[in-house]
Amino acid sequence: MSAALLETEALTRRFGGLTAVDDVSIGVRAGQIHAIIGPNGAGKTTLVGMVCGRVRPSAGRIRFEGRDITRTPAWRRALAGIVYTFQVTSIFRALSVRENVALAARRRLMHSPARWLHLDPMALEDRVDAALGTLDLREQEHRPAGELPYGHQRLLEVAMALALEPRVLVLDEPAQGLAEHEIDTFCERVREISSRATVILIEHNIDVVLRLSSHITVMDRGRIIADGDPASVEADPGVQRAYLGRR
Repeated sequence: MSAALLETEALTRRFGGLTAVDDVSIGVRAGQIHAIIGPNGAGKTTLVGMVCGRVRPSAGRIRFEGRDITRTPAWRRALAGIVYTFQVTSIFRALSVRENVALAARRRLMHSPARWLHLDPMALEDRVDAALGTLDLREQEHRPAGELPYGHQRLLEVAMALALEPRVLVLDEPAQGLAEHEIDTFCERVREISSRATVILIEHNIDVVLRLSSHITVMDRGRIIADGDPASVEADPGVQRAYLGRR
C-alpha cells in the first residue's frame, strides 16, 4: 500500500458490544474511483466517517500522503482536501443554489487569516461558476435550494464539495433520488470529477458502481470480503452470496 494516497491500517470501530468496522485495511490510489459497497449495516459509512474524522477509531491508523492523520480533527482534514458528502442531504434550504455553493467556496478561499481581509471576489465567482457548471446546475442557480427535487439537492451537495477543491472526495449514496434518465449524466460528471480528485464512492446502485469504479472493496458485517477490480469482484462467489443475491 506504499503508493496509496489514502490508506487505512487495521481500522476498527466498536460501539459498546457492536463492532461496526473490524480490522479494515484499504489503500486508495490517486486518480481512482474506489467504490466501497456492501449490504446495509456492513460498516461502509462508519468506515468513511473515520477516514473523514467524523468518527473516532477504536483501533488502527489512517494515513494521507504517508502522514498519520488518525487523530487529526475533521476540519483540518477538510482543509487538507478530504471532503465528505453526507448520506442525508446537508444544504441550506432557504438559500439559493448559488448561495449554497458560494458559502463553500468562501470557506475554502478564506482558509488562512491572511486571506480574511483580501478575499478576491472574482476568484470566488469563478469557483462557484465552475462547480455549478460541472453538476449542470447553472439554470437553477437562483432557485431556493429547498425547492429542488431531492436528486438535485444531492447534486447541489456535490457542487458544494467541489467548491472546496477536494483532493479526495467521498460520495455517500450520490445517485439516491436521481431519475433513471439522469443516471448517465451523473456518471459522466463523476468521471469528470475524477480527473482532478480521487473519488471514494459508496453506492447501492450496483450498475453505477460497475460503470464508474476502477477498484471495489466489498464489506459485510464490518469486514472486507472482497477487494479488487470490478470484474473479479463481481465474479467472486462470496460477493454474489452476501451482496448481489446470487447463488
